[in-house]
Amino acid sequence: LQTSGLQYELLLANGRREWLPEERVIKPTKNGVPAVLHIAAEKGNHVLVQQLIEARADIFATDEQHNTALIIAAASVGQNKSGHLKVIDYFCRRNPQIPASFCALRNISRQNAFDLAVSNKSGRAVRMITRTPTEQLLNDDVM
Repeated sequence: LQTSGLQYELLLANGRREWLPEERVIKPTKNGVPAVLHIAAEKGNHVLVQQLIEARADIFATDEQHNTALIIAAASVGQNKSGHLKVIDYFCRRNPQIPASFCALRNISRQNAFDLAVSNKSGRAVRMITRTPTEQLLNDDVM
């Protein structure tokens, strides 16, 4: 991949702006899709993740380590906890179009989002990943 040296501005969920080199943004995932969804998940930018998915970004796209955007969010949950939890929540509970089996996909190291949430000691992320859509509907009705 030949790049021009451009920098892309990424607006983070906390309102901060971060500049990323072109090769980091345009670098294709394993499926050849630009890694924007993965970067948004890594940064905890739940608004951008939701917009990309609603625009039909491929949630099953993986990087060279077979990480999905959800796995990346679970691996990063300690950095921007609120943003990453919202990304995980959207992937695992809030979007009925995403199959429950998506949350169980594993990377090349045989880790899935659940494993990484456990290793990051994020009980909230673990509960989001393991909760079924039916349980979520019941909990939403009670609240």
